[in-house]
Amino acid sequence: MWALVVLAAVASPMSGIASAALAGIVTGSAAGSVAAACEEPAAARLHVTRCGCCGTVRFCQSPNFVVRTHPGCPAADAVARRCEALRQQLREHLAAQGDWDRWEPRCEVVLHPTRSSYLQAVGPGGAQTVGSSVVRLRGGEVVVRRIDLLSESRGDALSALPHELVHVVLAQLFPDAAPPRWAEEGLALLYDPADKQQRHRDDLRRALQGYGALPMQRLFLEAGSPASWQRGVFYGQSLSVVEYLTALGTREQFVRFVHRCTASGHDAALRDVYGIDGAADLERRWRAHLWAAHRGAVAARP
Repeated sequence: MWALVVLAAVASPMSGIASAALAGIVTGSAAGSVAAACEEPAAARLHVTRCGCCGTVRFCQSPNFVVRTHPGCPAADAVARRCEALRQQLREHLAAQGDWDRWEPRCEVVLHPTRSSYLQAVGPGGAQTVGSSVVRLRGGEVVVRRIDLLSESRGDALSALPHELVHVVLAQLFPDAAPPRWAEEGLALLYDPADKQQRHRDDLRRALQGYGALPMQRLFLEAGSPASWQRGVFYGQSLSVVEYLTALGTREQFVRFVHRCTASGHDAALRDVYGIDGAADLERRWRAHLWAAHRGAVAARP
């Protein structure tokens, strides 16, 4: 059995705060539209429970998700529809030919109105985060899927959902061995908001101007959480390398590359999938790409 915990460890399935917030609700029918910038997949029946005080949907069960929200958070049915739409989008991007039966167990998604309730669920390791996911597998089968989101964050309350859902999907696609840390984080970062991606690129730029980026072989071998002083460059470089490789083909091709990495190592995978002669050749090409992009940006300045 192996477990994937992203950003923060998840404690109990529902905290006392969550249980109390769900008190005094009555059953009703699904209503409302999805507040999302992606198409909703084929309509499916949603089983919902409404707040007895305001009528807002606080619980919703869809084909692949169970959503619980608290007062002050988006309605659960809208969140469930957003989750289903994102899952379909990830299927099309990452593994259109893969096994995409309905998830059993469903993925539990809990929205928290305050950081205190969020941290009670995910633990102190999530103090600097707004989203956390956990997937536990036993014998190659998923036994737990869960995403916790902090809804008090500015802007879109679901901004961290695509990133965390990538981690959940990758656990399905890699049931026997987790993908390399850099590849998983870099791919998840591709689904982050543009402003967050830019912050990671800025971290990488500062590293390249100062103490330098991580050697590619070291990036590939990083398995745990990077040291605090390396965290910015690790995430920035992971995003940049994944962007470079996916630009050479497709995101689905990148997932095939990661499968080859887990089976045969990075060097063999780079040769087989991209025709790149190992980590050193990738580093040379990637740095040349960054330098060409930098020169292009400088030339374009007025």
